[in-house]
Amino acid sequence: MAGRAIAPLAKSSPVTRGQNSNARSSVTAQIPVFLRKALGFENCQVIDQILYKSPAIPVLERQKFAAAKAARKFSPIFFKFGSPADETHAVEPNGTMTQAAALRDDAGDDDQLAAEAQRLHQAGHAAAAAAICRQILDSTPAHAEALHRLGLILAGDGDPAGLVLLERAIAATPADRLGLFCSNFGAILLQHGEPDRAVEILRRAVAAAPGYRRAYDNLVAALTASDRPADAAAVLFTLANRLTNERAYDEAAVQAEAAAALDGSRAPYWRLLGNLQRTLGRRETAVAAYGRAIALEPQNLGLRLGRAIALLPVVNTDLADIEASRRAYAADVAELARLAATVPAPLLAAAAFQIGDSQPFYLSYQGRCDRELQCHYGSFATAAMAASLPDLPAPEPVAPLAGRRLRIGFASAYFHNHSVSKLFRGWLEQLDRERFEILGYDLGAGGDAMAAAMASACETCRSKLGDSGAWAAAIVADRLDVLVHLDVGMAPAAIRLAALRLAPVQCVTWGHPTTTGLPTIDYFLSSALMEPADGAEHYSERMVPLPGLSIWYHAPPPPGPVELTRQDLGLRDDAVVYVCCQSLFKYLPQHDGVFARIASRMKTAQFLFIAHPSADVTGKFRTRLEKAFAARGLEIEGRVVFADAVPQERFPDLLRAGDIYLDSIGWSGGNTTLEAAAVDLPIVTLPTGLMRGRHSAAILVRMGLRETIAIGVEDYCDIATRLGSDPEARDAAVAAVARNKAKLYCNRQSIEGLERFLTWAVSRLAGAEVARI
Repeated sequence: MAGRAIAPLAKSSPVTRGQNSNARSSVTAQIPVFLRKALGFENCQVIDQILYKSPAIPVLERQKFAAAKAARKFSPIFFKFGSPADETHAVEPNGTMTQAAALRDDAGDDDQLAAEAQRLHQAGHAAAAAAICRQILDSTPAHAEALHRLGLILAGDGDPAGLVLLERAIAATPADRLGLFCSNFGAILLQHGEPDRAVEILRRAVAAAPGYRRAYDNLVAALTASDRPADAAAVLFTLANRLTNERAYDEAAVQAEAAAALDGSRAPYWRLLGNLQRTLGRRETAVAAYGRAIALEPQNLGLRLGRAIALLPVVNTDLADIEASRRAYAADVAELARLAATVPAPLLAAAAFQIGDSQPFYLSYQGRCDRELQCHYGSFATAAMAASLPDLPAPEPVAPLAGRRLRIGFASAYFHNHSVSKLFRGWLEQLDRERFEILGYDLGAGGDAMAAAMASACETCRSKLGDSGAWAAAIVADRLDVLVHLDVGMAPAAIRLAALRLAPVQCVTWGHPTTTGLPTIDYFLSSALMEPADGAEHYSERMVPLPGLSIWYHAPPPPGPVELTRQDLGLRDDAVVYVCCQSLFKYLPQHDGVFARIASRMKTAQFLFIAHPSADVTGKFRTRLEKAFAARGLEIEGRVVFADAVPQERFPDLLRAGDIYLDSIGWSGGNTTLEAAAVDLPIVTLPTGLMRGRHSAAILVRMGLRETIAIGVEDYCDIATRLGSDPEARDAAVAAVARNKAKLYCNRQSIEGLERFLTWAVSRLAGAEVARI
């Protein structure tokens, strides 16, 4: 409830002992009830006697009051309770009080006072905090927060009574506070020289609150103090795994490295460190960590696979780096493929854990045909997965087609809001329900509006089934005719399942647009507009070019008001901004010079890149650009901006902050280019010899806009410069995209092509081929 301002205590003509009691009461009346309780005194008379230095009050009590007064700067006296949004009081020069928010004049509940005690304690005012806690405990002896806070204060001063209070607090605390209380108690026990007892309590803390980081730190300290380095290393390893699952890779690597330093005899510690360093783009340290793991377990083929994958850099330094890493990787993966045909099944089964965790993801960003190398990887992956699930039944043969719908399953870890779901959601929604029964397999976390839309497009949608064995058994039991993997090569669960035979016909799409190399995948469902003339030669699967872009793409909603400005992104208002918003590993080093060449012609140019989550990766790419710009006598400062990644709902704003969309050469934008077209950005692209380098060109062809499709690097720079330097040409390009982007959406021909393929693929296995695709 609202209270009143408290006038300052009079400083002139102080009231002395023996003066009129009315005078005293007029002073003490200024002190609200809640303040008296907070100071830990029974009544107004106690404060009254202390104020006037009554000899009836022990010196200790006067000192306690003086400490509380000093802690809160009681001139004038006040405590403030309420929400953080409440404004504070200020003392004006004339000593009067202004009140920017209401001040309570009652005590409120004990929890409110306990929160104030915590605030005071954290601010260094232990005496005032202790006084509040004692007052709470006078009325509520089992108040967990007050017991805990007072215990910390006393134990922190070396008083063993504090330990008793902390133990009582743990007994009284609710479950949601148990981890915190145990962690603090364990830390105090460690300070009091009781590490073994601290370990016991801190293990309770970690068990009660697995996500509470400080409990792990305290437990490691206690175990180290108890001379138990191996146990401390195990805790650090657990913490590193948890941080990895939370994508806190930098911190996870620190903990994994600490675990390996404490106990270097455990190969899993080195393996985890290798995985993390690889993710962070630290190739040398990743390879070295895997080397340590292999030395400990030389028969572990999974570790050898991990080291092979670690040889592939996230961002390539130059062409020589690409060649060297490919040679080293090729040698290792070829040897693994050879071993897959010769080693005992148990060794292969033991390696299955690494399938998915170690995928040659960055191989496909080197701009080369990867068919041969992917087949080596695919041979090893299928052998390991088969060995790990020896009792998995084979899918049943295709049943006769007459009188039934075909059962088509779609699997992906990206049923949530992701480029894969944006590209292929239309397949699930638009297939003819009179001819096809749709089953979905959400291998990821799901949980958002897109996941709900994907699930609603399926007659049956399965999720959260557990490990690969559970998923595989469920899919086989569903008796599919065709299993379509919307992507393979990104999520661990997808590659593990794709390496198994779960349906008579198995396909993959261009959600990750490169061949899988898996003998278990029969068809690669591609786009007729994206494939080069020799496209079929790039796949271990049979390539199926579906009509147009191959997808039924939803028209994006009209963009709302701009909430992310150029200033927010570090861009100049007067710049011509080229949006280069692909992942940094899509940019090949041999094409760094195009940015410098455009900058040398366009003095007002700024290039907007999105920084990689790893500072190491962004730094490596930045160094490459610095060299390219320096070769033309230019600095990148003021010309190149690395913005942090933005939430998906703000990505249209990032695109609208630019003037021209500059496509990455070698690995073209797909969904990103479709989103750029949605906000009418002119698109400059240079198609290359692989399907994954031709997405944007196909999108422009679909719109009938060929003018910004370059025929070489020089032409690419010319088009980009012309659009940047000629506002009229740029406006015309914007208008052309706005007129024609509707051609990208809701393409029924692509769905009809998919339907023809599915029917053909199943009918030929049933011995009744109906038509050629």
